[in-house]
Amino acid sequence: MSQEQLNKTGFTAVEPSNLAKMLKDESDVVLIDVRSPQEFSEAHIPSARNIPLPELTAERIKAEGLADKRLAVVCQGGGRSTRACELLVASGCQTILNVSGGTKAWRQSGLPTNVGD
Repeated sequence: MSQEQLNKTGFTAVEPSNLAKMLKDESDVVLIDVRSPQEFSEAHIPSARNIPLPELTAERIKAEGLADKRLAVVCQGGGRSTRACELLVASGCQTILNVSGGTKAWRQSGLPTNVGD
């Protein structure tokens, strides 16, 4: 994503492989999965926190102490996470990453996934 796109959207796309490295090497990244609880229980990235898109509000982000964190957002394929990133930008969050291709791309990359829990 170009700097112009970043300035326009307020968030940055991140490839699953780069996110995996960040999650391993950087303790300050919080991964939010905005899919439904059912989708989340079927398969999810191991460190993800499930906050379904309809429940993702500025109030909840502040109440959970996430407003000042570095947030990565994932869904199934990228649509819901983009909407979530837009909401987070509007809520005043500063460092937001949108996982390109979502959980589907993560799994296709062969990265670790929790299945069925």
